[in-house]
Amino acid sequence: MFSWIIPILLLAGILAWRFLRSRSGSKSTTLVDAQSFGGESRSPNSTSMLHPAACDRGQSAGTLGARCMTDETHFELAYWSVMSTLHPGDIPVARLNKLKPNFLSSLGDSYVAGRILCTELADIPWDWPMWYYFAHRDGWATLNEISHKIADMESGSLLESATKPELQRIAELWGIRVLSKWTKPTLIGALCKTLDSATLAEIARPFGERALAKQQDSCRKWMAMLLASRVASVALNAKRYEQLADPGFRALCPFWQFIWVDDDVTPHVCKKFDRKILPVEDAYREFPHLPCEHLRCSCRLYPVSTLNG
Repeated sequence: MFSWIIPILLLAGILAWRFLRSRSGSKSTTLVDAQSFGGESRSPNSTSMLHPAACDRGQSAGTLGARCMTDETHFELAYWSVMSTLHPGDIPVARLNKLKPNFLSSLGDSYVAGRILCTELADIPWDWPMWYYFAHRDGWATLNEISHKIADMESGSLLESATKPELQRIAELWGIRVLSKWTKPTLIGALCKTLDSATLAEIARPFGERALAKQQDSCRKWMAMLLASRVASVALNAKRYEQLADPGFRALCPFWQFIWVDDDVTPHVCKKFDRKILPVEDAYREFPHLPCEHLRCSCRLYPVSTLNG
């Protein structure tokens, strides 16, 4: 009946604490609603990734609370953290610096941010090893898989990426009498029947290269979109850890509760922690640090005042 009293008292305590801190001239970060952070996390296995709180994993939650950074700093740290996982590792820093302002300002729309990244790095055959773990789990293609698939395709299959006018010109060039009613499959069949395998392979090669470039470009667009989401998630979760670990806030909410979001994309590896409540220091050690390695992780941490939630 009076279950609403506890949240009101807790809110009043937080407001009073914030008022006293501001009166004393001390600096603190602004507390935000737990729902504000849970930013999407989007893949996988890289030891070079900075901890979500932009610090060493062994650092205590109390130390985290003492480190207050601006939002811009969080996003910049997250940007360089995620970009450091790209391959090749020698992408010019100047290019990444040029990309950074527009990329970070567009993170509200991961599609737009991803497009900016693809445009800036269009002449660099970049890859993202973290994508591979996610792709294998969720059935997406990788750049290597696309390359192997195209390489294993027969010449006739490669010619399917050619347009009908292109096939007509090739057939006429090799002395094949082409009828206007012929379809693409008919043209390809005529070429396969007329030409030897070596000649056919040489004709099909540029179409295979075109198909490879097109499919890899599409793959990079998806990678770039999830990479942008990853940067946002790393930054927002870093800020979240910092706020939850604030000493004043911890005095009011000395426990963390892990929430696993049950949807089609949230990693099941986090499911065993769902609804579990631990003291802050134990939670910091035992709970997966968010975002976890899955690119679409949307798990969250909530501050609670008792072990009963």
